[in-house]
Amino acid sequence: SLPDWLSDRKKRQLRKADPSLRQSIQLVQDLAMPNLCNYLALSPDQQYLFLLGVYKPRMNCYELANLSLKFERCIDSPAHKLVSISEDYSKLALLEAERWLELHSQQGHHYKLRVPAEGRDLAWCSWTGELIVATAGQQLHRLNLELGRFMQPWTTEAAVENYRCAECPQNGLLFVGTDDAKVQAWDRGPRPPWPLWTSGPRDHVTLGVGMATGHALIYDIRERRPCVVKDHRYGVAVHSIAFHGDKVISSDSKCVKLWHQADGSPYTAVEPGVNINHMLHFPNSDCSCWLRPEVEEQERTETVLYDNYKFLTREQLTSLGLSSLIGTEYLRAFMHGFFIDSRLYERAKLALSGTGADTAALRRERLREATDGLAAGRIRRTEAAAGAAAAAGDADAARVNRSLVGVVTDARFGDMFRREEFAVDAESEEFGRLDQLRRAAAKKEKRRKMAREKAGRAERLAATANQ
Repeated sequence: SLPDWLSDRKKRQLRKADPSLRQSIQLVQDLAMPNLCNYLALSPDQQYLFLLGVYKPRMNCYELANLSLKFERCIDSPAHKLVSISEDYSKLALLEAERWLELHSQQGHHYKLRVPAEGRDLAWCSWTGELIVATAGQQLHRLNLELGRFMQPWTTEAAVENYRCAECPQNGLLFVGTDDAKVQAWDRGPRPPWPLWTSGPRDHVTLGVGMATGHALIYDIRERRPCVVKDHRYGVAVHSIAFHGDKVISSDSKCVKLWHQADGSPYTAVEPGVNINHMLHFPNSDCSCWLRPEVEEQERTETVLYDNYKFLTREQLTSLGLSSLIGTEYLRAFMHGFFIDSRLYERAKLALSGTGADTAALRRERLREATDGLAAGRIRRTEAAAGAAAAAGDADAARVNRSLVGVVTDARFGDMFRREEFAVDAESEEFGRLDQLRRAAAKKEKRRKMAREKAGRAERLAATANQ
């Protein structure tokens, strides 16, 4: 990605010159929570990303097209599930602690109600317009948003409570996972519900199941036995499963694993070093196209990262004799080193290069000349004092005002024309303000003079007419 300290104009020039930079990775603004984030969700149109976290309990919505925070809303109770009722962010449902179910509209909070039991999971049935709440009992409570009331609940075969529920939009089945390692599928058609031992929809027949023992199972809903069993080998619950082509992405609190669906062979794994609360798969994001240039860049032997800039560590700066430039505008601190302009780097490198007969002192002298030239470009030199002193010492005193010569040659005021600290910097901001006042006063005096001349001409014309 491009560095933040580059100007917008420079970024546009680099993207225009290098087409690969147009696919650079851009970070979403403020993609974080104050304490922790416990749930991620994506809108059906894939344009908005939702985050639930604490503390204080809140919900963040990010507009991915603009890579920015769309809105942030604080809520009364911690929320652990969010579903999008509409295609965008305009209609949302949040399942919160203490049996609260909260509805949000585009303007903000819309309505809040309580479910009969503590909610464990939430699913949206688009075919019937119902919110299904898996609770801490054997019942699935159904809230019909069209009628505005709870419907007759469904009773599962759970021993104690229901843990998870999810909808398969392709076949209209609702899958519910229970605490006794059973998963049921409910048909919401006109027929009575019928059970299936399966879980986790992906398409019409392939399902994924995450177990509390750390196993991920792949099922065909037409069979009772799993097709593939994948062991994470951490002994913690698998809380998220997603499908990516012919591969499966499963996550527990320790790592995210990507493995082949056909035989369960590992593909790769990511261990962030912190606890993972939830995993969201973003479909068709083409992140691999972004990561490929980055991987190729890391495999290069040279260390050039950006056009017109060179990255140097502090040791490399010392070896080049440029450590005195640390803290100036010629070096920009970044990570464990500094970015330096390529032209300045080449000048310093050329100043240090030489034949075998060159001594270290000669190389240091060349480098000192190069850095002194840079320093001279930053310091404004004033010529007022030098000009006055030269005028005082000029043999042709007729060319100098006699009063100025008297002041300069006076022992009391001579230092003011010879010492540098008394020099007037004609390019300073203070001198510019005084010069503006002087020019304004001169213009005002000129207008007064013109007014007096005009009045004088008018008086002379009037006197001539009276004669």
